[in-house]
Amino acid sequence: MKVAVLGASGFVGSYVLQILRRSQVESVGTFFQHSGAGLVRLDCGDYGAMESFVREGKYDSIIVLASQPNVEWCESHPDESYARNTLPISHLAKILTKVNSSGNPNVIFVSSDYVFDGFNGPYTEEDRPNPLSVYGRHKLEAEKITLALEGTVVRITVVYGLEKNQKNFAERLIREAKQKRKVMVPVDQIGSPTYVEDVARALAEVAARQLRGIYHVAGPDCISRYELALRIAEVMQLDPAYIVPVQTAELGQKAKRPLRAGMLSGKFESTVGWKLQGIEQGLSKMQEQISKTQSAGFGIKVTGLTSE
Repeated sequence: MKVAVLGASGFVGSYVLQILRRSQVESVGTFFQHSGAGLVRLDCGDYGAMESFVREGKYDSIIVLASQPNVEWCESHPDESYARNTLPISHLAKILTKVNSSGNPNVIFVSSDYVFDGFNGPYTEEDRPNPLSVYGRHKLEAEKITLALEGTVVRITVVYGLEKNQKNFAERLIREAKQKRKVMVPVDQIGSPTYVEDVARALAEVAARQLRGIYHVAGPDCISRYELALRIAEVMQLDPAYIVPVQTAELGQKAKRPLRAGMLSGKFESTVGWKLQGIEQGLSKMQEQISKTQSAGFGIKVTGLTSE
């Protein structure tokens, strides 16, 4: 089996590539702006570059993680959002239709619970999408293209864990709290925190089993961002007094959020025969990794929720 990971320099993509390589699966990872060891540069918005990559690679699966996940930025830049979140899949569809071979790779598109409106979550694969934001609409459009290819849509949400780049929710939370600055965290955004290694393992399973259709990959707990922040603070030994509960409306965000979102992963778990870890297990493993990093003398590098 040969697998391509588009967006392997990102948070989830880097973990997917690690798992594939540890499993001795032949794999190629790409980056666009942020280079990494052993990665190939690829502009997924460049049709010619994409066509050469696909034709020459002869992949069994292509996992598409390349995206622009900054929901606020996407809301203000809809054309650029389309180019980053939908166009890569559109290009793949045209390329694979042109090749029209029984040996075409399975396209695995990584999506989000932002395709839902957040009125009645947590959601199953059977629930009808109704995105509220530009980001969500572009993700849904890419989903439809993927399914028309008889590919696979894997929806993920609220991913946490360790990352080399200190830019996500947990790092900001830790940094601000350590500097005794207050952090406003919404109490009315409900989701399903998911440990990054579970997400990566799930995507590797989808590729190995050549699964098709829609699968939700999300942790079993359904809690607010505020409660998650408190649990992170407890594990990381931060003062919770600096975590301020607010309503989403108080944050003045341009993009509407699906407030009661989150997803149920029963379909995926019954298919692969293992369950995703809850918050207590995931944060415990995250803390173990931090301790190992500290003992190695590299300092703490912590990441948390996606920028959604």
